[in-house]
Amino acid sequence: MASPQKPTLLILSISSDIGAQLALRYLAEGWRVVGTYRGKSNLDLFKGRKDVALFRCDLKSKPSIACFAAAYKELGWKWTTFISSAGQLSPIAPFLNSNPDAWEDSILINSVRQLRILHAIYPLRKKSEIAKAVFFVGGGINNAFTNYSSYCAGKILLLKMCELLDDECPDLHVAIFGTGWVKTKIHNQTLHARCSSGDNYERTLQFLQKGAKGTSFDDIHQCIKWALSQKRALTGGRNFSIVHDAWRDGGDRLIFELSQDLNKFKLRRHDG
Repeated sequence: MASPQKPTLLILSISSDIGAQLALRYLAEGWRVVGTYRGKSNLDLFKGRKDVALFRCDLKSKPSIACFAAAYKELGWKWTTFISSAGQLSPIAPFLNSNPDAWEDSILINSVRQLRILHAIYPLRKKSEIAKAVFFVGGGINNAFTNYSSYCAGKILLLKMCELLDDECPDLHVAIFGTGWVKTKIHNQTLHARCSSGDNYERTLQFLQKGAKGTSFDDIHQCIKWALSQKRALTGGRNFSIVHDAWRDGGDRLIFELSQDLNKFKLRRHDG
């Protein structure tokens, strides 16, 4: 009897710190991993592994995305879960002081091109089960994320698209997660924009230098697993805060609240 095929995680930007750490945790659980990268950070973590396939993919380039999709199709590993860990803070400046081309490129990277990847790989999923898709949202969900408008606006687009995908695609279980502060290299973009990042420069410096714990990679992994293990009707199309939502220890109270309120953790006009 043939051994059962390992489930496959397809992770966009495995070279990111969150992407790499999630990939390692899925591998430890017996998954295969397909990862995309633009830079080569973290790639040594996967060197020589037969259960990992790596593909270069530049989200700034539509031809690069098409080449990745073609190469992945040729590989033949049907994906079970897709996680997009791509993100770009820059340009960091007030909108009217930003280069409009750089601002537009950032919107594309933070939302549209991630969705283009999902669109391209959707036919290559394992069709015998509901596929899972995960995105990450950033700052500015509940307030203004001053001087980071392209990052914030792109992530808001992703948040709403998760609800739309949930509504349109019954064979896709999609959710989006706010990680809170995580110690990753993305913060270097803020440190390199000291004159234009406003109060967030000092806030970031304090976080990185004062030994703050931040959100752990284990918590990110476990929250994703918790949400995707629930019924699609319960967690699909929702935005979860890994830090603040009561998902730990089974999340019974949160599960009850979600079952009672279809609008909870979705982008809505507040009428209070």
